[in-house]
Amino acid sequence: MPAERRSPDGIAANAREEETRWQENLATTGEPDDLPETFRVNGEGLPEKVFSLRQKLYRKAKQEPKFRF
Repeated sequence: MPAERRSPDGIAANAREEETRWQENLATTGEPDDLPETFRVNGEGLPEKVFSLRQKLYRKAKQEPKFRF
C-alpha cells in the first residue's frame, strides 16, 4: 500500500488538490447576475436539476461560442 503524501504543513496533498479544484469551479460558474431573466427565474416550473442544467449550458455556450453541444 502506498504511503499518503503530505505537504510540509501537514495537509494531505489530495485534500489540497480538491480544495484548489473547488475554488476554480467557483470562479467558472459565474454569478446569477450574468443570466437573462429566462435563466434566472424558474418561471416554467421545471424540475430543479433541469433548470440548473439549462443555466450551466447557457453559461458554457457564452464562454465557448465554438463549442458544439
